[in-house]
Parts: sequence; C-alpha cells; structure tokens
Amino acid sequence: MAEIKVGLIAAPEFPTHVANELIEELPDLLKEAINEDYKWIVEEETDGIITIAEDKRKLLDGVIEIQDRKEWDYTLCLTDIPIFYQKNILLGRVHPEHRVAILSLPALGWFINKRIESMVLEVMTDLYYESTEETRDRADEELTFSTVKK
Repeated sequence: MAEIKVGLIAAPEFPTHVANELIEELPDLLKEAINEDYKWIVEEETDGIITIAEDKRKLLDGVIEIQDRKEWDYTLCLTDIPIFYQKNILLGRVHPEHRVAILSLPALGWFINKRIESMVLEVMTDLYYESTEETRDRADEELTFSTVKK
C-alpha cells in the first residue's frame, strides 16, 4: 500500500499539545475522509519558526525547508499567533503549490478540540485534491479561508 506522509509542525507549548492529540486519530480520519487506498502517516515536529518568523514569506520558507528535510507530502502548521487579512482574523492560509497550510488556533475559539479536526480535514481535503484543473490554474495564489464546518 502506498503511503502519504503528513507533517504537523507545531509552535511550542499549546500548539504542540494539540498536535500530539491529533497525531493518533488523524491517520484514520484522513484515510476515511480522503482516500482509503493510501496508508496515511502523520508525524509531528515542534519548531519555533512558527512564532519567530518576521513575515509570512520567511515563515513559508522555513516550513518548506522542514517539509523537504522530513520528506513530507503535506504539511500543516499549528500556530498560536493570529493570522490577519484586511483586519480580519483568519483560520489559516493555504499554499496549494507547496501542499502547505498554516492554521491559527486562536481563531477556533474556546471549543478547539472539536473544531481542529474539522479544520484539518477540510484543509487536507483541499490540499489533496489540489491537482484538479481549477486548483492547478490558481496554484501560484495564496488561499485564505475563514470558515470551518461544525
């Protein structure tokens, strides 16, 4: 069975705790929600790049470097820093051309445990199916999103 490796890069402290909770359930959730033909492997790494990067380009470059070093197919970053776009707080930013998403935990509010799984599955589904014509056409765009299915 072919494998797909998903990396969770978490900022220290609370995001690392969230990643550690996700890591056990996520392979089965991804297999069920996205594609049963693959063995989904999820690995976690705690890294301060998520909290110290001065701008979004440096953050993305740092994430891509970790992704390449770890040989991950997809990478989800969990941060405890809000992400803003036009004065609005976002749940995250998706970079389909790199198969990377940066997810902001503060945007999820109080009931994070129920919402994080939904957000991760939604983002991973989008990243996985990014090879469609529509998403290939916009592959150089940075995507932002602001809703999570409950």
